[in-house]
Amino acid sequence: MSQATITLTRTINAPAEQLYRAFTNAQALREWFCDIATAQSRVGGGFYVAWNNGDALLGKYTALEPNKMVGLRLRAMDDTDRSTLTITLDAQAKATILTLVDTSDGAQWLQIKDEVEKGWREALDVLQTGLETGVDLREARRPMLGIALTGTQPGDTGIRLGGVVDGMDAQRAGLQKDDQLLSIGGKATPDWSALTVALGAQRAGDTVIVTYDRAGQQHQSQVTLSPRPMPPMPTTAAEIADQLGQSYAAICNEMNALLNGVTEQQATQPPAPGEWSVKEALAHLLLSERVIQCRIGWLLGDLESGPDNWDGSLPAQITAVLAAYPTLAALTQAFQTSLTETIALLAALPPSFVAQKRSFNRIAQEVATWSDHIRDHLAQIGAALAGQE
Repeated sequence: MSQATITLTRTINAPAEQLYRAFTNAQALREWFCDIATAQSRVGGGFYVAWNNGDALLGKYTALEPNKMVGLRLRAMDDTDRSTLTITLDAQAKATILTLVDTSDGAQWLQIKDEVEKGWREALDVLQTGLETGVDLREARRPMLGIALTGTQPGDTGIRLGGVVDGMDAQRAGLQKDDQLLSIGGKATPDWSALTVALGAQRAGDTVIVTYDRAGQQHQSQVTLSPRPMPPMPTTAAEIADQLGQSYAAICNEMNALLNGVTEQQATQPPAPGEWSVKEALAHLLLSERVIQCRIGWLLGDLESGPDNWDGSLPAQITAVLAAYPTLAALTQAFQTSLTETIALLAALPPSFVAQKRSFNRIAQEVATWSDHIRDHLAQIGAALAGQE
């Protein structure tokens, strides 16, 4: 029976323990290899990785030598062929030599060997860039549409937009607030995961057809996709905490000015049926801040946070927050205290975590968007109050 072997070698400017973690920790696997992961890092322990497009690999660990070697037996979800994967790590003075060997005698595997090798090369590109610079090549290569999302409504078949960014692709395509994005380049976008897959199939400069629903009428528009901006990455915990602290301080001043003189009745009254009141919007912001703190904790603990995107909009939780903080003053104070806690948490990030550039950069990238989310809701609160005048 014929057999084939793929052998790839990389010299990566990162310590061996970070490379070992990349193959044995579920959270780390998601940072370079997949969208979903389970990794029981013991000999005989299960290994499962999956992507938002439906592809998956499963198997088990066959050998483990911390910071030196990882052995796996793998197969694709819809394939009975198995391959033997061995990762060896040779620690040097300032780098680690990684050698990947993937071997199989399966007929189906042999037919797609070139595709498998291409996939490993691309994955190792992502791993190396992430460990050395903190940049996720998957994100850097994926175009940015420029949309803000909002909650779904009964009957929605696409992603409902909370707005579009001035000058970005979505605006140029004619998309507007409350449109439902149905597909990009022929790939359906019923939810966030599907949107990631659709954009991941494109590159900056590609011209695609965007299909969307507006008030029950379907429309199409052609747009050339723009590159995703990659802001400079902070290098220390103090820098990232100071960056967010300045932004949050300005937000607190804006919020206090906006809510000055607002009565309990005004804060409780929704501007229209199905829309949030001032208090409900503040409860959502408080819940969102708690989500942020949990996400930081998950990353610090090397825990898999899960593939689902929960944004603090569950009605039962908003009701619970309003029961705990029934007055506008108490709710505002609770939210602003939570902002202080987030800043303190960022300042306390240990040096060992900051050294994991990919994990640290994930937080840095999110920090750049947190203030925008709050300001979007402050604008919503301002509009709600203006409607009561």
